[in-house]
Amino acid sequence: MRRSAKPSVMSHHKILQANGSELLFEEVSPQKNKIGTIVFTHGLSENGYHDKMTYQLVSALLSIGYQVILPRYNRLCDYEISPTVGDDFLQSFQALLQHGFSTHNTISIFAVSFSGPYVLKAASDPRIAHSISAILLLGPPFSYKSIIANQFSDTHKPNLFVRLILTINLQTCELSEAVKLAAKRIIVQLSTVNSLENVDRNTFDLNHEETLLLNNFLDNLENGNVKQIFSEQKINDFDRDLSLSNSLKYLQASVAIIQGADDHVIPVSEGKALYQLLINNHIKACLTITPLISHVRHKLSFHYLMKGNEMLNTFCFYFKAINRRAKNNE
Repeated sequence: MRRSAKPSVMSHHKILQANGSELLFEEVSPQKNKIGTIVFTHGLSENGYHDKMTYQLVSALLSIGYQVILPRYNRLCDYEISPTVGDDFLQSFQALLQHGFSTHNTISIFAVSFSGPYVLKAASDPRIAHSISAILLLGPPFSYKSIIANQFSDTHKPNLFVRLILTINLQTCELSEAVKLAAKRIIVQLSTVNSLENVDRNTFDLNHEETLLLNNFLDNLENGNVKQIFSEQKINDFDRDLSLSNSLKYLQASVAIIQGADDHVIPVSEGKALYQLLINNHIKACLTITPLISHVRHKLSFHYLMKGNEMLNTFCFYFKAINRRAKNNE
């Protein structure tokens, strides 16, 4: 029996960005009848887009006829949260459009978790706003101040993985590179086990002073002693620097938000607040709150996400926005 042709073609790329840095990404394309280009942006993970759910998503989008672009954002892989990360997203979208990785000079975006706000800011840049047709946000944060308050609340069961990421980005005392590296290795371990009990703190290459600092740092983290880790002013500055409130003036893309009803990392209030901001800025948007997703469920399939009328309506909203822009640009 003759084997059928492969359903897609995957290729690795390295292109130069305007700032002189290189963008590494994978391109997965259907063999024929490409109907659009979707850029998938990963969240805070050392593995970037390499996970089961991403591959299932890519497979589903390919079956419809979409080309999928998978950029790697090194700062997100290094668990960095800062305005500089937003610059990386803008540079990547500009480079993809400039080098022709688009359909009718437009791209749409599927953004996971903490990449969401960076995507919105980049897509609002007047230099590329007209080239972004639609954005789908899966569990995006809105206010870091409220997320921090939520994670360090006495009444809330903390996610130590998220606590440590926030702390690394917010701590007021200067940590040595060795201590930061040790903390990031612990983040990787906490992504699968929400406990510091099984972390061997003696395996890191630290001197006596650095070991004491790391242990004190982690003890404060586990106890939720936020005042020993970072100041209120630091939190306010962090929240202000990453705020979307005055950043969406030029956004032209339609935005779909899917928010987990029981998400203990990014609570429902985040999705609602972001949706309201979009509506207030006269941006076409829809919001779906569903128990089908959560930040702690790493093995959800794309087909699982498509269950229920509300989820189907959300994806229809997203795909219709892509097609509408494509027709206008033909």
